Amino acid sequence: MESMAASDFEGAVDKFTEAIKLVPSAALFASRGGAFLKMRKPIAAIRDADKALELNPDSAKAFKTRGSGEAMLGRWVKAVHDLNTGQSIDFDEDTAEQQKEIKAHSDRVLAKEAKRR
Repeated sequence: MESMAASDFEGAVDKFTEAIKLVPSAALFASRGGAFLKMRKPIAAIRDADKALELNPDSAKAFKTRGSGEAMLGRWVKAVHDLNTGQSIDFDEDTAEQQKEIKAHSDRVLAKEAKRR
């Protein structure tokens, strides 16, 4: 966590990876996923969030991490779903703000899809 606080995201990934090798946990995978997000590596973040959710299907942090990764990839509807799920488990204001922006994108996608039908 010291590496994250110091914005040394590559160092954080290395340290989380070492910890995961010793004691794999949902919290560690979700935290490493958060570091990947900071490095603008959404696919790696989503992969770690998925692993965290395998270990703990109620991990709010994993849902929020995966939702943020999906948003980086422009997968707005998936992002909203994951952020909503994460927020329903553990609400926080920062995610709520992010959620509003992403929901606007998702609503536009859904509206376009509805027009095509």
